[in-house]
Amino acid sequence: MTIRPGQSWGSAGVLAAGQPVAEDDRALAQLIENGEVGPFGLLGGDLHRMLGEPGPERMWTDEAMSFPIDVVEIVVDDRAPVVMAAHLVAGGRVLWRGRTVVMMNASSIGNLDLGPRAHPNDGLLDVTDGSLPLRDRRRARRRMPAGTHLPHPLLTTVRARRVEVVFGAPHPVRIDGVSVGNAQRILAEVLPDAATIVV
Repeated sequence: MTIRPGQSWGSAGVLAAGQPVAEDDRALAQLIENGEVGPFGLLGGDLHRMLGEPGPERMWTDEAMSFPIDVVEIVVDDRAPVVMAAHLVAGGRVLWRGRTVVMMNASSIGNLDLGPRAHPNDGLLDVTDGSLPLRDRRRARRRMPAGTHLPHPLLTTVRARRVEVVFGAPHPVRIDGVSVGNAQRILAEVLPDAATIVV
């Protein structure tokens, strides 16, 4: 069951011997895509960072914590669906120089808090769409580590279970930090409580 406001998230839970362990968000998504059955140990990435970056040995001790998470099924153009664990960025390498769409299941990409309201178990995807002129991009860049670049009048934000984005021309797409090529259409749908991670 997805988390409710004010509800605690996670519980004590040791990773059983032989359960799959992912190095980062993309590796976690690929385990889920491949039909592996969790719970999954998680050693790194942005979901791991949200949880305080505990050491790798903790997941097998009585200090281990287990967290239910949503994942997001992504269809890029007409390709086969893929799983997203933490985030998707569609657009150039410089955020919001030209139209950029950011979809967040975790709250951050690296040290940038691009989804200040995002939570990986609330059943919703946090999406920011738009472009910014140079002066606004510079201001936003300074504010992104704290998530205070939002709201912004030139950036549209929405929280939803299902989102479709259509571009006028192909845009580069990165899912969990890995390029999946260019696309004009992205369909994203949250799969609530789809996996459990242990850290």
